[in-house]
Amino acid sequence: KKVEQALHASEEKWRSIIANSVNGISIFSVHGLLEKSSQGMLKMFGYANEEEILGRPLDDFADTASLARIKAVVADLAQGGYVGALEGWAIRKDGTRFLAEAQVDVLHNAQGEATQIIFMTRDISEQKRSQEELRLAASVFTHAREGIMITAVDGTIIEVNDTFTEITGYTRAEAVGHNPRLLQSGRQAPAFYASMWRELRERGNWSGEIWNRRKNGEIFAELMTISAVLGPNGETAHYVALFSDISKLKEHERRLEQIAHYDA
Repeated sequence: KKVEQALHASEEKWRSIIANSVNGISIFSVHGLLEKSSQGMLKMFGYANEEEILGRPLDDFADTASLARIKAVVADLAQGGYVGALEGWAIRKDGTRFLAEAQVDVLHNAQGEATQIIFMTRDISEQKRSQEELRLAASVFTHAREGIMITAVDGTIIEVNDTFTEITGYTRAEAVGHNPRLLQSGRQAPAFYASMWRELRERGNWSGEIWNRRKNGEIFAELMTISAVLGPNGETAHYVALFSDISKLKEHERRLEQIAHYDA
């Protein structure tokens, strides 16, 4: 009797876990018909209740290409194989698709025969979208033709791109952890920098021309824009500086001025 009670309690516990899981837990027969689903499964696929979904074939929940991969995996698992998570396109009740990740397992009876197929599914559309946005941002950061420097609120450099190195001569390892003061040329008075930081704190951005010094000691002109990046609490978390070398432009201006005033 105690064994029966323990089994009943265990069964109820697992029923509760399946019913209330935020992931889409579903159990199919070996013939591919839905026998049990969690609330997470219903919500994820857009169904109102379990009665609406029970008995439906696996084909109703995945596109053709994804379904072919799932069936191949199930066949392998039925023979004792193992596979990790699968990614594919799942289909909601209204016909819309979303990118899903599913962990598949096959249950066997005492005789080693496959009896049920279990899926633990989660919607990874937002995760994939975020990953793509991060990948795009990383690509822009890496390939931008402007030098990019990211600093902490106290001004400590925490990241630079390749163009920063091309312009200044400082490698990432030489720049990260230091203050942008290592680039100062000495051409601008302390009042210039005080005004720049005041404008950054008050307006959240600053742009203008600034003279800096490369690692080899050469002084060059930059056209720079600095913007404050706000954190979740609305306070400044980082500063991002974009700059380009305008030394050639400044030299061209100097020549034009020379011609205008001194060349007969």
